[in-house]
Amino acid sequence: MKTVQSLMDLIDQEACQCYIRSLRWKSRPLECPYCHSQDIAPWGKYHRKPGLLRYKCKAEGRTFNDLSGTLLDGSRLSCGTWVLLAFLLTLTTSCLRIALELTIAFPTAYRICGWLRNLALKKEKGRKLYGDVEADEIYQAAGSKGQQPDRGGKKDLGRDPRHRGLKKGPGRGHADKDTPCIIAWVSRKGKAVLNVVKDFTKATVQQAAQKALRKGCRVFTDSAKSYRVLNSLGFLHESVNHSQGEWVRGEVHENRAEMIWSLLKFYLLTFRGVSKALLPGYVGFFQFLFNHRSQTAFQKAELLLRAALDPAQVQAARQGLFAPVKTKPEKPKPPLHAA
Repeated sequence: MKTVQSLMDLIDQEACQCYIRSLRWKSRPLECPYCHSQDIAPWGKYHRKPGLLRYKCKAEGRTFNDLSGTLLDGSRLSCGTWVLLAFLLTLTTSCLRIALELTIAFPTAYRICGWLRNLALKKEKGRKLYGDVEADEIYQAAGSKGQQPDRGGKKDLGRDPRHRGLKKGPGRGHADKDTPCIIAWVSRKGKAVLNVVKDFTKATVQQAAQKALRKGCRVFTDSAKSYRVLNSLGFLHESVNHSQGEWVRGEVHENRAEMIWSLLKFYLLTFRGVSKALLPGYVGFFQFLFNHRSQTAFQKAELLLRAALDPAQVQAARQGLFAPVKTKPEKPKPPLHAA
């Protein structure tokens, strides 16, 4: 009798392959990924991959399978591993923990998690809110963790190590101080848009509002001066003055916008700090999880898998913000000659 030693022993690979097939061809016709011809005939199966069907295009005579042209094409990981990886990712699990639980290499888990996060960012790109919207801002500590010089970061090897992590300094934050600003726009109908900006000025608020809000929105904020630019943009702006103890005035409040920070901070704790280069990506993936919070983790994983099985989104996944940076190998240094 086979004993269960890992999570993968509980997975039926053939059932996962049938599930992947239904995800790919559910919303699109069975067609050749090369010439898009629908004159297709079955062409056997694979012995080493149970459940994976093979097809032949009668127009060009080429063969393909359910994974051809997708992110899963050519992957050595089984379909069950892909399904579990997407499921654990939507549960806010770190890449290291995913690699340990699925018994795969950490670089592989990091690369695939980056692809799926890029697909989530693409889904949230261009989202705009309407109606009554609340806004608030925080300064998030984000330095150069794991950042390479070709990503814009620069390691300061002369400093002492941070034994207690990166701490926010006094005063207002700024990206140059390793404390970029995050502006949250939360609709009272349930959706949210989060913008990561370098500082909190009228110019950055104007750019963030134009990206996140539709014309005619009614925006509720605190009494920060940077929000006054919303009046000149055509929005109906009302605010409460926290310095005078005013938190609610009828319908004017920002409780929903302030509530989202507790969820975001708890989400970022999983990664033990993030870099400034990847902070917009992590915040964008949190926006995807927040806007789909009414769905289960498996339903959110299904959204990512359906996008991963779309050949039109392969390049967007591999070239997005979380795409691994290919660094050039360092040239070997010449040996030191004795004097």
